[in-house]
Amino acid sequence: TREIPTYTRFSAPWWADKLLIFTVFGIVGSTSVKLVRPALKKLGLNGNMKDGPWSYRISSLLIVSPIYSLLLLTVGTLFGRHMYFASVATRIWSRFFPWKWIEKLMCGPGREKKRLETIAKSS
Repeated sequence: TREIPTYTRFSAPWWADKLLIFTVFGIVGSTSVKLVRPALKKLGLNGNMKDGPWSYRISSLLIVSPIYSLLLLTVGTLFGRHMYFASVATRIWSRFFPWKWIEKLMCGPGREKKRLETIAKSS
């Protein structure tokens, strides 16, 4: 895993990096919806986020979040940006679970990066 690169803002490499990130988010968003809708229909839940029913809305959010984060990590790693998308997936999971649980699931480089960030903040 390589570090998250830093580029001069609005340079050609910066734009290429942003294009790659937006592409990954687009692929993952579309794929997660394509996977979740049939799964909800198999569970007998029909509807949409706008019109409901509430059981569809809640189930959709509960199922999409883990699938989205796992796909984000997988596709992001395939595109060569594991550290960036691992940090995004960590932020997604931190909204649902205590930090102690998330730390146990983090990869080694991600855990080390978080440790170094914590040290930098405290000094």
